Amino acid sequence: MIVRNANDSAKRIMDKAHGDVLTVIDEFERTKQEFAKFRSKFRNFMLSQMEMFEALEKDFDKNYNISTVIEENNNNEVLNANLSNKKIKEIEKFDYNTSEFEEIKSFFAAEQN
Repeated sequence: MIVRNANDSAKRIMDKAHGDVLTVIDEFERTKQEFAKFRSKFRNFMLSQMEMFEALEKDFDKNYNISTVIEENNNNEVLNANLSNKKIKEIEKFDYNTSEFEEIKSFFAAEQN
């Protein structure tokens, strides 16, 4: 009878220990999954922060670097000059075509009268 009680007691202790082991294993797996989620979120956060800092640095260099601003102004002046010349040529071309249309209109208008 004492041996049977000892065996029952040992079995209960073993079952409880086994249940505790399963609980610890489940918690460990859950913690691993949460850590993996955290690691990926943190990595994405850090990458976005690095991209933002790089963009801010480029903007800072672009806006506050004297040599860059001069180059941009020269480029803008050249572009504006090219656009002005192109607009003048388009206007001259349009005026020439308009005068031809006026001659044609006057010719046909004279025939109808």
